[in-house]
Amino acid sequence: TPQQTKANTQTAIQSSATHTNRRTDAPICSMQNKLPWPSIEQLPREVCAKISHTLQIMDQAATIIQRAWRGLERVDKRYLRNGALSKVHQWFLGSPVIASEKLDGTNVGKMRCGTLLGRRQAIADSATEYQHCSLRVVRESNTDAVLDELVATLASDNDGVVAAVQRSAIYGELCCNPGLYHYQKTNLARTWQPFGAIVQFQSVESAQQAFEGGTAAGLTCVFSAEAKTVRVCNSPHFAALLRKHEVAVIESRTWASLVDFVKEKKEWMCSESGEGMVVSVNTKTAKWKISREPQTNAVQELRTLTKSLKPGGAEAHKAALLAPAILQLLDDLYEVATHVDSGGGGKKGGKVGGDGKKGPVTNADNVLAAIASALTKFDSLSVSFAEKGKDALGALFNQITDEVMGGEDLGLPAEGPERVQAEKEVGIQVKRFVSEQYGAWLRADQAAR
Repeated sequence: TPQQTKANTQTAIQSSATHTNRRTDAPICSMQNKLPWPSIEQLPREVCAKISHTLQIMDQAATIIQRAWRGLERVDKRYLRNGALSKVHQWFLGSPVIASEKLDGTNVGKMRCGTLLGRRQAIADSATEYQHCSLRVVRESNTDAVLDELVATLASDNDGVVAAVQRSAIYGELCCNPGLYHYQKTNLARTWQPFGAIVQFQSVESAQQAFEGGTAAGLTCVFSAEAKTVRVCNSPHFAALLRKHEVAVIESRTWASLVDFVKEKKEWMCSESGEGMVVSVNTKTAKWKISREPQTNAVQELRTLTKSLKPGGAEAHKAALLAPAILQLLDDLYEVATHVDSGGGGKKGGKVGGDGKKGPVTNADNVLAAIASALTKFDSLSVSFAEKGKDALGALFNQITDEVMGGEDLGLPAEGPERVQAEKEVGIQVKRFVSEQYGAWLRADQAAR
């Protein structure tokens, strides 16, 4: 009955709170963040992968039909199931989409035990600032109550018994770039805006059950068997839970389909009113960024696929099997990705090196943008300079170079001599950038003495 359901929920919340207070989360003993918010794929790349796979399935289906017509041995058709046209059209045209604005700052998580997490490392308990932003609002947010109720919803059985949870955290964007977009005008500058939660269980089975329970409750969840986690993404249901406990909310909306969403938000994306959007379709979450954000691979894949489906293209004969709205969605994504931004750079995310010509393998402007993005994964350079002085430089060189080389948005060569050359060029730019920042910090520090 509804009364029993309500009672069970309350029991589960109390059990979760008691259980969580007893365990106080498994602490992160080192500075490494062991409960990171995973990186998500670019929306254009997800779209291209799904359509490209469908085009391959069409070839395989044609082969099966031809063999059957000729009376040859039949081919096992089981591997074609996930590429059925009806399922692809359902994903684009009939699956609800939940999306919210992607804020441009740095990820900061808050665990149930109170430990704060950066993208790559835990934040010291004594820290009062991160990326030059006060951490007070993060530390004072009532996230414990949110996590207790969330865990109760995810992992409680009919008797209110909560599955064993290893760690849990609320993640949000610390808006450390106050001068960007509308952040000053809308009072987002230097605030912390939660966008999701991640719960790690002690077993894969518990995580799987929690994923199913959360999805049934209307939450937008992503399950990872490898990490034994359930990631709860931003949605109206998650926002309602945050509001209940007076925690900040990033507004989200639901669209009837991905096609409807892209059609409506295309103008906003080209207007550069924000960094982009975070989009959830079924259990897949992706980011859709404006053109000034480096996304070389996404642009290359969109360009290749859209060209192949146009009249005269290699896949043009298959275009008629795709709904016109899906083909238009591809064109819209490509227009957004190649829109010349008003920032002066006019970056279109074109190919980065690897064309056989002499000269740099990397694009200097794109590498600098990647360095700036990498710096948001850690605390500000000035903190390292103040703690270790010049001795901090070597570790920073390696840390930032690894971060830039590990990203996929730049479209760097994957292997071979060009990969070696790219790493050399990135390393040079990182050393130059960090050295210049250290010099500026040193001069300012000496002047202040």
